[in-house]
Amino acid sequence: MKVDIENKIDKIIALNSDGTVLSKADAFTIFSLLTLVLEKDNYTRSDIEQITVENFTNGTRDGGIDAAYLDSETQVLAIMQTKYSKGIGVNEAVEEIKKIITTLQRFQELDTVDYSKDMRKKLRELLDSVSDTDEIQYKIIFVTRSKFDQDKVLRLIKHDLQKSELEIEVEFVDEKNLEEKLVQLKNRVDRVQECSINIEKANQYVEYRSEEMRGAFTNVWASSVYRMYEKYSENGLFNLNVRKYIARKSIDDGIIRTVRNDSKDFWFLNNGLTIGAGDYNFDGNVLKLYDFSIVNGAQTTSLIGKNFNKDHDFLIPVKIIAPDEYTKFGPEDLEDFFTQIAESTNSQKPISPRDLKANAREMRTLRNWLKDDYNVDFRVKQGVKVDNKAKYIIWNDQFAKIMQSFVYQRPGSARSNAKALFENKDIYKSIFISNGFELSPDKKQFVYDLVALNDMYDRITTSDQYSKSEKSFLKQAKMSMFAIFGLIYRYKNKLVGTSEIRKIKQDNGENLQMKGFISEYKDDDLDANLQNIINDYFVELQESYNELYENDEVSSISNYFKLDSTYKRKSMIMAEKNFRKIETRPNILPEYCIFKF
Repeated sequence: MKVDIENKIDKIIALNSDGTVLSKADAFTIFSLLTLVLEKDNYTRSDIEQITVENFTNGTRDGGIDAAYLDSETQVLAIMQTKYSKGIGVNEAVEEIKKIITTLQRFQELDTVDYSKDMRKKLRELLDSVSDTDEIQYKIIFVTRSKFDQDKVLRLIKHDLQKSELEIEVEFVDEKNLEEKLVQLKNRVDRVQECSINIEKANQYVEYRSEEMRGAFTNVWASSVYRMYEKYSENGLFNLNVRKYIARKSIDDGIIRTVRNDSKDFWFLNNGLTIGAGDYNFDGNVLKLYDFSIVNGAQTTSLIGKNFNKDHDFLIPVKIIAPDEYTKFGPEDLEDFFTQIAESTNSQKPISPRDLKANAREMRTLRNWLKDDYNVDFRVKQGVKVDNKAKYIIWNDQFAKIMQSFVYQRPGSARSNAKALFENKDIYKSIFISNGFELSPDKKQFVYDLVALNDMYDRITTSDQYSKSEKSFLKQAKMSMFAIFGLIYRYKNKLVGTSEIRKIKQDNGENLQMKGFISEYKDDDLDANLQNIINDYFVELQESYNELYENDEVSSISNYFKLDSTYKRKSMIMAEKNFRKIETRPNILPEYCIFKF
């Protein structure tokens, strides 16, 4: 190992201040995290302290995970497994990676009692900080000083990766890769000093000025961005971009598809780049940039740089911001200017996926027939006056959540990943398009009854008969309750037998017969019967949560309800047990009749 790396390890050992002496192996783990994930060449005592407190997990019963770091922007959880000693071969690498896959799967299933308390606490805190747990991607980074057949390892773990049903990527880093990364970090410059790129047409740009700043909008050819990436990607091109992200495959794939297959539409489908520059000028069809860096759009630039097809050039929208040429900035003032631009361009509130669908045809159709046929105010857009005379009022995202729970049996993702209900094309289509509600009176009535059920649940669970803590629990349990209601609906209408409950797992809903159910109920004690069902499962869900909490398998009520796996492991079994009671004693739980059409 080169002296440079050894010096870094010794420095980490010297900087450690937690009262213990770090071993070379543990310091190597911290060094790997600092170098590969945080991309730091110089570090302080506080850097080491933060990592040991939040990210370092190595020890007995660590499940193969030496350190973990969450990129909150892309929701990629980097899992580090490091080997300081030499002599690691294919078999040991396979064994370690398989162990990590098992650990991640068990955490997903809340089966964590076999792991150390420190490791459980740190990994759980990282997972709990993710709002969309079911969308998280894991990146296992296997760092070693040894050389072995990496392709063979990937072949041998392929089955385990597929079996886990988690989104896991594996990356290998050897001693040479570490040395190259160190050289890159040492030689990194602050900004690119000068570069020329081609715009669409001569002098085709829009410029605006204030007292201290000036800027321009223009269209730049992708071929120029490609050449700029090749030349400067490791030399200051991204150093003003405040987002240090770990590439996420599901996001990257969308941009890559556009670059490769729909490049003519790239200008419409991508936000483009924002460049902070010390100065710039236009000369015909050339934009000249000086002392610059990309402050927003590093991901787009990187993917163009890696996937551009020279036979299919295309245009990219670009915004350039610079201090006015008459503003006399000193070096420190210029640094403050760049910091301001980088922070402001990366912190503006984005348009939510829900709002982007507000004017979609299916939204307008659903809104119109719910209003015309049932006097329901189906809300799709902010700023539109609420119809206070409507029988029920419901937002489109709330409707999507109860559909995802009741029909598709995914209450965890409905609760914790609401944006995917509108952002993911397949999920959005399954909820709002494929069912063809407007073509079927039965399906229309089913939708109306779901809306009514939503109103009833909220009215019952916010009443004064529940304490403040009980109301909070029931609010967080709502999607799981609706998934259970969906099981009762299937059971009472003989769409599924008791023995088939656990086989439902995540139902695609294609074969679910949709008919009105509440509207068909003849008795006048509808609220009382629904409340009895809620109370029955409320008690069971509380008991299940308390059990997992005491075993350190969940850290909060929110965490308990955010996973579909918890629902499959716990709530489905509760429903199955109650259905079996009905089969042996048909007079119990008569309340279930409110779900029979």
